[in-house]
Amino acid sequence: MMKPYIYLAKMRIMVNVTYRFDVIVGVICQVLIMLASVYLWNSAFAEQEVLEGLYLQQMVTYAVLAVVVSTLFTTGVENQISNGVYSGSIATFFLRPVRMFGMFFSDDMGSLVASIFLRTLPALIVGILFFRMRAPESAAALALALISVTFSFIIVWLISAIVGLFTFWAMNLGNLSYLKNVIISIFSGRLIPLWFFPQRAQDVFRFLPFQYTYQAPIAIYIGQTGADEAVFVIFIQIIWVALLFILMNLIWRRARKRVMVQGG
Repeated sequence: MMKPYIYLAKMRIMVNVTYRFDVIVGVICQVLIMLASVYLWNSAFAEQEVLEGLYLQQMVTYAVLAVVVSTLFTTGVENQISNGVYSGSIATFFLRPVRMFGMFFSDDMGSLVASIFLRTLPALIVGILFFRMRAPESAAALALALISVTFSFIIVWLISAIVGLFTFWAMNLGNLSYLKNVIISIFSGRLIPLWFFPQRAQDVFRFLPFQYTYQAPIAIYIGQTGADEAVFVIFIQIIWVALLFILMNLIWRRARKRVMVQGG
């Protein structure tokens, strides 16, 4: 049963490897973003050693890892759903012997594997060699951060799938995908860690899934989140995965009815 999904993942890896120019441009863009972020935090720490309980090198590491993690969180599920709805080909997925979301997830897993070697590792090497990115606080912190980033990817993927499903009503994804990316960038701590936001805002963010995408695994890596708290954070991530999965399926059931009524 898994063979079709593995095949789809392999095909996506081959496609991504083929476009070498896109890979080179992507790496250059990531390095430039990394450079700008590091200089920004250097300026912020110009006259003080500690800011919100964080040292400069911790924030440099945070900024570098935010760029590195962003190379992993590239999903195509929302565009695939949107294109399928717009062209009407979404109806053909009901005739295939594999699950639609399984196909989309396998495709994005192939992109993820390709990104690890083509984008993530180069960005990580640049961060270590040129920006003195810190090593993790401990081997346990590294292991917990890797577990956390795995669930982070699943959360991002599920949010993207849910956004894509709204195409059944909007008929065109339009700026909805862009809005989703902006919201995640701001409320996840990707651009600015949420520790720098007012306390009231932080209290609200705790009830949203976004901070469990970027900030959660990076905070574990740099030691801002201890081992015991990290286990709790991962538990919260698992809850969000379950809730978003249920929500995605509820929306999909309603969307399927629209396909049946309209005939694709």
